[in-house]
Amino acid sequence: MTKRGADAALDAGWRDLTTFWGKARPPVDRPSPSYHPLIFHSLDVAAVGQVLLARWPSLARHLAAALGLEIEAATALVVRLLALHDLGKFARRFQAKSPAHYDSNFGSIEHVSTDYDHASGGFSLLKSDSGLREGLPEWAGLSRLAAAVTGHHGAPPRTLSDLRAIFHRHGTTAAHAFASALAALLPTPTLGLDLTRARRGSFRLAGFAVLCDWIGSNESWFHYRDPEAFESLPHYWSYARERADRAIAEAGVIPAASAPPRTFAELTGQSFEPSPMQQWAAEVALPEGPLLAVLEDETGSGKTEAALMLAHRLIASGRAEGIYIALPTMATANAMFERCRRVTITCSPMALNRLSRWRMAAPIWWRLSARQHSQEPAPAIVMTTGPRI
Repeated sequence: MTKRGADAALDAGWRDLTTFWGKARPPVDRPSPSYHPLIFHSLDVAAVGQVLLARWPSLARHLAAALGLEIEAATALVVRLLALHDLGKFARRFQAKSPAHYDSNFGSIEHVSTDYDHASGGFSLLKSDSGLREGLPEWAGLSRLAAAVTGHHGAPPRTLSDLRAIFHRHGTTAAHAFASALAALLPTPTLGLDLTRARRGSFRLAGFAVLCDWIGSNESWFHYRDPEAFESLPHYWSYARERADRAIAEAGVIPAASAPPRTFAELTGQSFEPSPMQQWAAEVALPEGPLLAVLEDETGSGKTEAALMLAHRLIASGRAEGIYIALPTMATANAMFERCRRVTITCSPMALNRLSRWRMAAPIWWRLSARQHSQEPAPAIVMTTGPRI
């Protein structure tokens, strides 16, 4: 697309697109517009993705490597796809879910079914219409990534038929206008996607899209905005990136820096002598490359602290980026959470607020650290088990 064509695409009727709602549950504790335009929400989520990949270099490296692309190219592609994550909301059947914001250009709302999955609708529209994919890779590889992004509510999208009835000409025209604006606002380099890599990378992208949509949908960070407050779509994009920077900082999703190596007493806050297994975990020479450690001992023998010591040593040396603790029930997960609070804070004082904010039921995922380093961390797995009978 030429510079003149790009400018024309950005200027041509973007305000008309703001009549399509993306979020329509305004907060009750402050003055707010009654809805957040769909194109604004789409850019909110894309901005979160762009800022996350910029501020979390190891994540960007992993995602790019999975896709077989350079980091810059992978970032451009992912951000563009994130901006299309809710393309299915341009459909008449979706817009009818909020009668107060239904556009009369769709025709009468009477008898319009709202039994509709916008994830499947967006995927199906992208699949059926190559005009929406200007500047993007061929569909054979792109389809896996499009499914990962449009399926950001946790289920793979289905291919729908009768898209004319679902979207109506008004919705399809708006989807095309927005896609053209995105091609100008968020251009992507010419890319070729390997089908196998796209399939593998789609799993990482699916989780990333869920995270971006979760942050980008939080009204505390992304307030509903009146289109009249912005001069252009690039103006809103700049605003969205500023909000995303703040949101990511407050959400606590960027891994905290690791503390230097600690002794067993410093790590656990316990004054008693470590058991032989715990002492071994604190002193054993860690081999180069991937590591699998299986700790087996009696119940109550301190296997968890030994495992945390091994994990801490790996993190502090830059060979791992976090700890994932998998437990079978909510009760055991909650108990483990309280048990590990001190260790988490010792490993990284900055993690205190993040730990309380990201408390979950089983399994629990604590990202304790992410030292930025030039080499990829080697996979390391530490397992604990009771005595075999």
